[in-house]
Amino acid sequence: LQRFERDIAAYKPKYVTILLGMNDGTYVDFDREIFDKYEQDMTEILDRLKQIEATAIVITPTMFDHVNHLARMEDPSYGGRVRERSPYYNAVLAFYGSWLREVAFQRGLGFVNMWGPLNDITLVQRKTDPTFTLIPDSIHPAENGQAVMAVAILNDLTPE
Repeated sequence: LQRFERDIAAYKPKYVTILLGMNDGTYVDFDREIFDKYEQDMTEILDRLKQIEATAIVITPTMFDHVNHLARMEDPSYGGRVRERSPYYNAVLAFYGSWLREVAFQRGLGFVNMWGPLNDITLVQRKTDPTFTLIPDSIHPAENGQAVMAVAILNDLTPE
């Protein structure tokens, strides 16, 4: 919000994508205070985009791969660089994404679901390969995960 005028409004964009960041929920179990702040700030961003006549395209977070996170924590080569995060954080991101979907619908905005396809593919692949991941560091999708994200954008924003 502090950089809105400089980083967005100054360019007079027609469209602006807004991706719910992985850090926005702070990697903890659902916390009402954190969500309330997120809701307040996201609402303000969407209102400000409307004021400058830019159309927002709302994007859910990607998947937090907790299974892969636990494996990394047990890997001695990481030397304690990985901190414990809530085992429910992926579900917290689903909640944030569901709220965003409702807001996008109410405002008539474009919406892209990144969380669903990444989770769906991961769960299917883990039936035959328990170590499968699209997100090797638990947070940032690798190339194959980015391909899934690109397809999600095309699928969700292409008129039928």
